[in-house]
Amino acid sequence: EVKSADEGDASASCVVIVTPLKEKVSSLSQGYSYYDGAYINVWSSDQDGANGYQYQWSTKKNMSKAKTKLTYYSSCKITGVKKNTKYYVRVRAYVESNGKKYYGPWSSVRSVKTNK
Repeated sequence: EVKSADEGDASASCVVIVTPLKEKVSSLSQGYSYYDGAYINVWSSDQDGANGYQYQWSTKKNMSKAKTKLTYYSSCKITGVKKNTKYYVRVRAYVESNGKKYYGPWSSVRSVKTNK
């Protein structure tokens, strides 16, 4: 809070929201299980101060028609993917303030191909 210099009644306040830094996909793996079918595991760097992470994946490099998953963890298991298909994955961190999410920039896009 800032008060006026002439000791009057005027005052102002300022709220500063610090958004997360650019996230990094540190590791990708793929697999197949009887229960989940084909899946992709994604690990990202664990960022201090982040409340959660948003993962996005698509079969197109430009990430059009991408699916999204929010999680509180710096790793994510993506299920429901097709076998023998190349997927592109990216991640970003977010912080929450007053019930609103503030997102950092997307990571670089990484790719992984699921098994047959």
